[in-house]
Amino acid sequence: MTGRGRTGQGGVAMTSNSPETENSDAGREGVKYRPIVTGPARTSSSRTRRDIGMLIFVLAVLVGAAVLAVRLLSPGEKPYTLSNYTFAEIRSADFIDSVTAPGTVAPVNTVDVRAAVSGAVAQLNVAPGDEVKVGDPICVLQSPELVAHR
Repeated sequence: MTGRGRTGQGGVAMTSNSPETENSDAGREGVKYRPIVTGPARTSSSRTRRDIGMLIFVLAVLVGAAVLAVRLLSPGEKPYTLSNYTFAEIRSADFIDSVTAPGTVAPVNTVDVRAAVSGAVAQLNVAPGDEVKVGDPICVLQSPELVAHR
């Protein structure tokens, strides 16, 4: 810088050789200088806000790095290991359809069968649990009364 100008913050010259503003220094009367720095001067409150913003950013990066380091460096959960197991060859087989279990079977309904005459059963044509239809002979009776009526 060849010309002398006004000094701003910290003694930095704020004018240039380009004529535009009048300098009131002795010996340089009538010479105009144009300011190098334009716009409002930085205040301490804007610097403080910028510094706080930078501090928050740096803290966020550090916290993120710490969380990432803990997750990556922690051993994690141990995998579950079976202690009791059996090997078998895979093959095709049929399923068992029946199951044996203790219990009581009760009929839906019961019917008393009586003969018109008394006598002894000579022959039984059905077993307990067999299904019978109307007209099926169940047994053969041996009766002296029945023989006498013939």
